[in-house]
Amino acid sequence: MRKKRNWKLVAGLLMLAVLTVSVLAGCGQGKTYATQKNYITIGCVLPLSGELAPYGEGSLETEEAAVAEINENDGVYIDTLQRKLKIRFVVADSASTAEGAAQAVKKLVEEDNADVLISTGGTLTSVAAAKACEELKVPFFSVGADPDFWKAAGPFRYCFNCDSSNEARIEALSDLWNQYGITSIGFMAEASYEADAFGKALSAFCSANGYTLTDTGLLDPTSPNYSDAVQKLSDGSVEVLICYMSGENFSRAWQQGDIRGLGLEMCILESDPLFAGDIAGVAPGTDIQEFYTVTDWDRKYPFTSSLTDETGTDLANWWEGLFLSNASEQLAHKHVCTEIAVGAIKLAMALDADSICSAARSLDIDTLMGLVDFDENGLSTYPCSVLRWSFDVPTVSWTRELASHSRLTDVEFDEE
Repeated sequence: MRKKRNWKLVAGLLMLAVLTVSVLAGCGQGKTYATQKNYITIGCVLPLSGELAPYGEGSLETEEAAVAEINENDGVYIDTLQRKLKIRFVVADSASTAEGAAQAVKKLVEEDNADVLISTGGTLTSVAAAKACEELKVPFFSVGADPDFWKAAGPFRYCFNCDSSNEARIEALSDLWNQYGITSIGFMAEASYEADAFGKALSAFCSANGYTLTDTGLLDPTSPNYSDAVQKLSDGSVEVLICYMSGENFSRAWQQGDIRGLGLEMCILESDPLFAGDIAGVAPGTDIQEFYTVTDWDRKYPFTSSLTDETGTDLANWWEGLFLSNASEQLAHKHVCTEIAVGAIKLAMALDADSICSAARSLDIDTLMGLVDFDENGLSTYPCSVLRWSFDVPTVSWTRELASHSRLTDVEFDEE
């Protein structure tokens, strides 16, 4: 039976966690704290400032809520100490940069004595944090870092990551294209490592599956020539346009290049949006009422948390009640990253790095986003589905719904 969250308990534990962190920050921890272990300390590398700051919003609240019941029952049993320890979280700001992520890792390990580190701040900061953790030999878990970038930065012994592959994302989109009989695809992107990797995967997929691809080439993000890109797309008679750029830049492209004249059947924002605000920001630059994007998670996914037994709907309702904003896939990233880290510690029943990493390699748990099972690269991939954002005229707002989820095999959805 699914457990019901005790919100008074969660609020109390959140306050306790804040007070605990404040007290520990004000006194020397050093060797005394290490030998008189009172907590399992999980350090969170988060972008609390800079361009990736939306990824960090609500993180501490989500992590604390995920382990509230564990802490209510005195924590996780550690065999070497012959007792249970409660879990506390400490946070360090990556400032949305690789350098900031590395500095955050150093602080969390050297000043806060973190046993394990986690991050859900995107590819750039998560991989930088992983490199720093690898050097310090500290277990690290992330959700949402690009798998190709992760493998190129490795190999890692102490670091683990969950994300969907570009191939999985493209296959999810192709399910939708097949529904509409679409055969001609356009790709417009501003230069970045992620955009280049996605474009190459898209090209390989189209060649192997009979789609016609018109690629405008990677645009200079400082001075993109949208008009030339749109002309190439027009010459290719594309039916679907995939844009790999921020919502803000997509809106600018729509205004500066005559995308309206392409007569598109479908417009897909691949890299953005993750948040309702991104869609609202795009709308003024467009005259269409539907966008599509690939999502790693939706509240309708029929998976449950390994820590709380709650469904995505339960957690989305909690998030929206607490923050008064839409529950995006970032909620699942935060929650699942905590599930993985705590799952490894519970399995290891120890806090030394080798035991935790060994447990992570044999971890096989069902999470809010599906099965987590790491391979030899410390990677676990999960399925994708396609999300449709639609403008609702009566409420003058954007709403989201699953448009295609057939790549989620062996999963039963409640159809609308």
